[in-house]
Amino acid sequence: MGGKYDPRKPRRNPEIGELLRQVKRLHRQLQAETDHAARKGIARMLVEVLEMLAAEPEFLTDLRSGAQGDAGAFFFRDSYTVDPSPLSDQSPFADTKTGQCFIYAAGKVSPLFDIKDLPHFQDAYTPVRAVYWVWILEKVYATANETTMHVADESVFKNASGGKEQSFPPNGPTWLVLADPRGFRNGKCVELVAHYRREAAARKRADKLAAELNIRFVVARELSRIDTH
Repeated sequence: MGGKYDPRKPRRNPEIGELLRQVKRLHRQLQAETDHAARKGIARMLVEVLEMLAAEPEFLTDLRSGAQGDAGAFFFRDSYTVDPSPLSDQSPFADTKTGQCFIYAAGKVSPLFDIKDLPHFQDAYTPVRAVYWVWILEKVYATANETTMHVADESVFKNASGGKEQSFPPNGPTWLVLADPRGFRNGKCVELVAHYRREAAARKRADKLAAELNIRFVVARELSRIDTH
């Protein structure tokens, strides 16, 4: 039996096997090549792959120390067609205050805005019209902990705390569980971890994940969802 999933447990680095396969392939090409100019090009590629191999650790953990930068995870004030923009400069993940709204689409969020300004944003979603779903959400809960760790892959969120695959898109009243981008690879994506029909269930999952991963999670209530298919 494999036992309970532990994101802190070291596992062998799968990238090493892939790099070794590239080394073998390039070495065969180099041995078979008769044109010296072509040999030099292959040799340069081989050296690059060998340097990458030398830099890889033998073992990895899915959960790693330190929060990431999060600048790449936000739409900014000048991205919207609302004038004057009622957007704040506040991240939904900055603290545990609730009651304000934000936009979520394609793994990015807007800064917070007051619920009274919601009409400004019903149609003002210029930067995300190319994606399938644009969510306007109310922040209703945030876990108390600061983000002090980060994960390398979204599968960690599904594996941790007994997560299960969920159908998408959700139907009916929906509460989303979103992960602080500072807790996810390079801080460039706000991961939608789960969705629930009840706020209590969403809060419970957020708290379990936060305790296990030392990452802040936000629970947000869906106010509207724009389908751009």
